[in-house]
Amino acid sequence: MYHLTENQERIIALQMHLGNDFFIVETEDAAHIFAGEEDEAQSEYENYARTIDENGSFVSFSLEESEAVDFLTFCQDNYNEVTDLDEDYLVLTDDEADDKAKENILDSLWAFNPNFLASATGIDSEVFEAIQGNGSCESNNDAILRLVDDEDALVEEAISWVGRGHFLSHYDGEENSATVNGTEYFIYRQN
Repeated sequence: MYHLTENQERIIALQMHLGNDFFIVETEDAAHIFAGEEDEAQSEYENYARTIDENGSFVSFSLEESEAVDFLTFCQDNYNEVTDLDEDYLVLTDDEADDKAKENILDSLWAFNPNFLASATGIDSEVFEAIQGNGSCESNNDAILRLVDDEDALVEEAISWVGRGHFLSHYDGEENSATVNGTEYFIYRQN
């Protein structure tokens, strides 16, 4: 098991979801994620790690004995180190996804179907139709939110109808996941 930061775990989860090749080089104090195939990088490094003898011939030597460039430095010089999440994706833990979905749902009640709001609140759909009919769109959100007695129940009901991805993935409404070091991360495409 690698010693990864939480951000690195999220990066790996996204790379796994996207099917991208990546490999990890770990040192005593940090782990580094690189795009590409580790076998290819090792092979290129072994070809790089040669010396020339006094006759001008290439002589291979054990990488362990090498005082030359170490594998990490070689990878940093020759491969793309992945240090940031792709901004086109949200990568969240389960609790973070729940919190973000709740926030997005409560911020967008103005756009919900009046029949759904009626079933979730017990208030006649005509009330919500009248509020939404004033043409104020987002400005109606606070008025509708004040009519909700149990925010958690409404959020749970909304998620049960269409799933968390509907509220978190602006691109396709899908929720995907990948597990890294025992933590399941949920992935939502934004663009």
